[in-house]
Amino acid sequence: KVSLEEYSEIVSVAGIEATLESRSQMNDYFNKSIHGALSLLAPSMTDPKILDMAAVLSINHAMQKGKSIIESLVKEESSKMIDEFTRKEKKFLAGVPLSASNSRRVMSDTEDTNSESVDIQSVARVISLLEDVERGEKFDGLKLREMRESKAVAIGQLQISEHSLRFVPSIDEYCSRIVSLVKDFVSCPTSESASKASAAIEVSDIMFTFAKNGISETVRNNLFLILCDPRNLVTLVQHSSPENCPGHLTVESIATFLLTCAESGIISYHCLEKSLVEAMESHNDNFKQFVVLCMTKLASMIGEDDWTNSFVPMTRLQKLARTIR
Repeated sequence: KVSLEEYSEIVSVAGIEATLESRSQMNDYFNKSIHGALSLLAPSMTDPKILDMAAVLSINHAMQKGKSIIESLVKEESSKMIDEFTRKEKKFLAGVPLSASNSRRVMSDTEDTNSESVDIQSVARVISLLEDVERGEKFDGLKLREMRESKAVAIGQLQISEHSLRFVPSIDEYCSRIVSLVKDFVSCPTSESASKASAAIEVSDIMFTFAKNGISETVRNNLFLILCDPRNLVTLVQHSSPENCPGHLTVESIATFLLTCAESGIISYHCLEKSLVEAMESHNDNFKQFVVLCMTKLASMIGEDDWTNSFVPMTRLQKLARTIR
């Protein structure tokens, strides 16, 4: 049996490891985001040494703020764990079964279990519909309507009880399936692969809901490799349909998918912008009009009416897009 002193030591060591790992990830994130933001926003003639100095100062300031938040959070969670251990130990010594609970708690646990069961079932239904399309079933208007209805139910339930996301089986498998279908299309754009990718993008909203609670680095890296490659972006746009037709990839759905990937943090705005700029500078008017569509949607997502005069995350792309209008 583990004593309170031994358990406290275990929690202390885990807290130190969590703090160090959090600091490392935080430092990497600040390095990428702050350097990227300064390189985008600073005038082109700015001395690189000045940019580096500004970045270092900003990163140091951000790290100090972040460290205090992390340390406070780790301390709070460690205290909760030790308190819980102490409470259970007292119940055990008093001869009270650890599973004992009052009727209200039992009822609450039952309701939570039922809620989690519903959440799992709703996501499973969406997965089933996606698998139908993967197997070759026609992605027509009826299937699209059914998929949208099931998706709306799943997202609504997951948002009501986000804690239950951890009970949804194979989250990464679901996200990987979406990524795989998009990858298959950019690798070999056919009407069949377009239909499957269209279905995947249609239900990708659930992936963005999962992203709030974290998805694997493998999924993030695979999406980065696909969507931050200018050639793949050009393929997506060139083989898309301007009309909203079931079974076809549309420019609207592609633009929404790209921007929501960035908005949810799965890929960075900086990387997406770089790819869009490269693709825009080397391809035809259709892609340029796609960029304008992206800017219009981006402004709408952040609550702005006119993207031409608003502050948006992708300022370099904004400047280039202004020349198209």
